[in-house]
Amino acid sequence: MLRKNMRYKSFIILIVGLLLLPGQGCKQQKGTDAEQAEEMISAKTLGLAYLEENKLEEAEVEFLKIIDLDENEVMAYANLGIVYLRMGKFEEAEEWLFKAIKMRPEDPDVRLILAKVYEMGGEAQKAVVEKVCREVVKRHMTTPALIFLESVRPLNYIGSQVMYFFQPFISVILTSEAYQHFAEFLEHRKSVDYLCQRIEHFEAQVSSKGELKKPATPESEKRIPTKS
Repeated sequence: MLRKNMRYKSFIILIVGLLLLPGQGCKQQKGTDAEQAEEMISAKTLGLAYLEENKLEEAEVEFLKIIDLDENEVMAYANLGIVYLRMGKFEEAEEWLFKAIKMRPEDPDVRLILAKVYEMGGEAQKAVVEKVCREVVKRHMTTPALIFLESVRPLNYIGSQVMYFFQPFISVILTSEAYQHFAEFLEHRKSVDYLCQRIEHFEAQVSSKGELKKPATPESEKRIPTKS
């Protein structure tokens, strides 16, 4: 948790510097008079303060206010991306960051934040897949699950078949957002191989120890497959 907080704070320091770049904010369009300039500065200050305190809903309001004052304020879009990243709303984070990149295509800092969205999105997928595989073993469904997964391996489009098979319990143990993460994972190449590997891993725990324990497999062996 401390490491994540440090990473978030490093993002904040990065964005503070970028927000102060010349040619942005109150010099554009709606921010030409003194009142609007003051409101812009206030929104920036509050937004960054709320972000540092992890008051995400409040930060969201302030960054949206900045965009309302000046739709060309690139780093307000990027900061919204960070807000949604922390909320775990990876699709929304990606959407706002793409808007920022469209406005400033060569900005490496915005692309760095987008890379973090993809990284954490992958971590979220991994957590969901681990939960599903553990539940398979917990419900003594290892054998039928492995047989089913082997049967759909040759198919080009396995997502709907796999979701249908796991539906009886993933609809209970997963939130709607986690459900979406699982569906997106199934789009990866070799997702079936990964599912089989993790189910067999947890089944081996039960066979040797009599109970499931938290995964202790090295990260290199648990890497989520990527699209290709």
